[in-house]
Amino acid sequence: MTSFGVMEVISSTLAFFRKSSDQFSTRSFPLCIWGCLVNRGPEHDGLGPPPLRDDGQNLYGFTCMSFADLSKIDRGNRLLLRTFQLAKTCIDHCIPFTIENPASSRAWLTDEMQTLERLGATPQLVHYCQYGKAWKKATVFLGWRVPNFHFKLCTGTSGICSHTGFRHTHLQGTNSSGVFLTLIAQPYPTGLTHTIAATMHQYLQNTPKSGVGAA
Repeated sequence: MTSFGVMEVISSTLAFFRKSSDQFSTRSFPLCIWGCLVNRGPEHDGLGPPPLRDDGQNLYGFTCMSFADLSKIDRGNRLLLRTFQLAKTCIDHCIPFTIENPASSRAWLTDEMQTLERLGATPQLVHYCQYGKAWKKATVFLGWRVPNFHFKLCTGTSGICSHTGFRHTHLQGTNSSGVFLTLIAQPYPTGLTHTIAATMHQYLQNTPKSGVGAA
């Protein structure tokens, strides 16, 4: 799904929540928010697209960029804002949620995501290599009133995977077809999706529907 599609879904969900807020006091449900918010990207090395932001005063985007890059910055910022608004609405109505983004994403540095953490959202880190991928790809799930997924973490050193014993594939540059490796690494590992689904299933089975997200 493109960033436009994700933003449309989030905006529609947000509008529904606000319109139906009176229904959430007695019955609520968990919500997952996926998507790439404000990607860091590697510092420009000629092997990938140049960064659109930095960690300081340009966290919300550089101003001296091409029209295409400025459009990407604007879409990312609007998606970030909509995601924050939806997550905040969930908190206001005691609806559990989780937001996923790469651990290196600059989204986690923004005021929006740090505000969610101050409101009680907790980050959970996972490494894709522990679920069968050749790349480590540290990823964070920021969740509010969701169970501990007990994600697996790589304990290897010097770039060696503790799961396979092989060196991690470095997500830099493109493959033989010219596709950026970072794009190829976006899908979740199957084992990770099973872990999330099984944990949420057990959590919901053991939690009364009227108590999901209840204080």
